Amino acid sequence: MAEDGVFIGFGRPGIDRETLVAAVEDARFDGLRIVAIVPRDPQPNAAAYARRIQEQTDADAALVFPKDGPLETYVIEDLSASRIRATESARDFADPALAVQAFADEVLSEREAGTPEIVGQIMNALVLMTVVVGVVVVLEQGISRLRRPSAKAK
Repeated sequence: MAEDGVFIGFGRPGIDRETLVAAVEDARFDGLRIVAIVPRDPQPNAAAYARRIQEQTDADAALVFPKDGPLETYVIEDLSASRIRATESARDFADPALAVQAFADEVLSEREAGTPEIVGQIMNALVLMTVVVGVVVVLEQGISRLRRPSAKAK
C-alpha cells in the first residue's frame, strides 16, 4: 500500500489490481491522495478500518471495500463536506476501480466547481455585521438629532 496506495487482502479474488492501481494513480495525478483497501475482514467494521488507515497515512481519503456491505470511506476534514456525495457516487459501482474513479471525480469536481463552504459562511457573517453597523449608525444619528437643541428653542 505504501508504494501504490492499494492493498488487496488474501482471499479477495476477482479484484483487478492493475485497474485499481491505475484509478488511484489517476486521482493522485489530479491532486487527491487516495488509498484503496480491499481487506478480507476489516475489524471492527469497514468504517472504523477506513478511519484507522486514513489516520495512519498521508492520504486525503481511505476507501475500504468490505467483502459484505457497502463501501466505507474516511476523509480528512477539508474534504468532509463533499464526502457524502462522493461516497454515494462511489457506491453505485461494484468494481473498486470504478468506485475509486467515481469518488475522485465527485470530490475533485466539488473542489473545482465552487467556493468552500466556509467562504460562504464568512461572507454571510460580513453582510450581517454590515447591516448591524448600518442600523446602529442610523439610530445613533437619529438620537443625536433629537438631543440637539433646535435653533428655534434659543
